[in-house]
Amino acid sequence: MAKGSFRKKMRRERQQHQHQPIPPMPDLDDPIYDKLDELYRNHKDRPPNAPEFFIFLVDGHNCIHKLMAKEQLEWEDARNKFLRDIVDYRLMMWNYYQLMVEFKIYLDDYKSRWSSQEFEEGVTLFNSAVSGRRDAADIEIVEMVRLAVNPAELVVASSDRYCRQVEHYGAKLFKADVFLQMLRIQLPPDYIGDYHFA
Repeated sequence: MAKGSFRKKMRRERQQHQHQPIPPMPDLDDPIYDKLDELYRNHKDRPPNAPEFFIFLVDGHNCIHKLMAKEQLEWEDARNKFLRDIVDYRLMMWNYYQLMVEFKIYLDDYKSRWSSQEFEEGVTLFNSAVSGRRDAADIEIVEMVRLAVNPAELVVASSDRYCRQVEHYGAKLFKADVFLQMLRIQLPPDYIGDYHFA
């Protein structure tokens, strides 16, 4: 296969998915959601065409109240800590999302559309992308992709592993529902998921 043909092929596929509908913002009164939305929309590391489900990550009120009780903080202190924490782990999610976009595997039909050589080149590119920047968990995710028969099983395994990587930020990150959205497997339009502070 000619050099660069994999990237060209996947770039075309990305363009086909650029105009997917974006879920609306929830009607929430607490200005914390405005702050999170502003941080997300304006951050320099926000991936192009990133879906906006990050806005639904957590229930800010519950998180702040739990921090107040756990660490004996006043509202403003707990709120500021929450904002710092959520920015930290959202950055990790963005970086991971970018790697997955770079790999560009749509698990529902890649086996029928890609030749074995194309898939091997994709694995090589992904391994190169994560080398030196991520830990072994990402490489293991690649191996699970290689062996995946049921995409949902792969998603649950990989997202659970990634959750464990970042629990020290005080939050359970994406479970299978968010990871499925990352890989463009459609969920019901009214589905938000269950996110909570650890």
